[in-house]
Amino acid sequence: AVVSTQSGHYAGVVSLLEKKMNRSLQRSICSLHRIELPFRHLFTSLDGVTSGPNSFTGPIGKLAAGPVHLMTPRRFVPLKVDAPPLPDAVVKKLSWDQKVLFRFVVAVQSGKLIS
Repeated sequence: AVVSTQSGHYAGVVSLLEKKMNRSLQRSICSLHRIELPFRHLFTSLDGVTSGPNSFTGPIGKLAAGPVHLMTPRRFVPLKVDAPPLPDAVVKKLSWDQKVLFRFVVAVQSGKLIS
């Protein structure tokens, strides 16, 4: 079995560094992973449990099955969002997760997904 060497409370890289240095290190959690469990709970309450790692039992999950990254985005009515526009210089300094969130906000505002 393949085991990630970067994760784990007892044998992950950060944990081993903490033991070696005999002190705690600051651990930052990316925003997408931080919302993973609440999103999973919300999705389960709305759509039901999954029937496997890549299969769903409810109507929402069944629509999202398969190669979703190859699907053509659907047109939708943009929502009014009070998010200020960001200059390109600011966008370039955003972390990857912040850029993804920014793209989603722009898509919700405009109805178009930017690259």
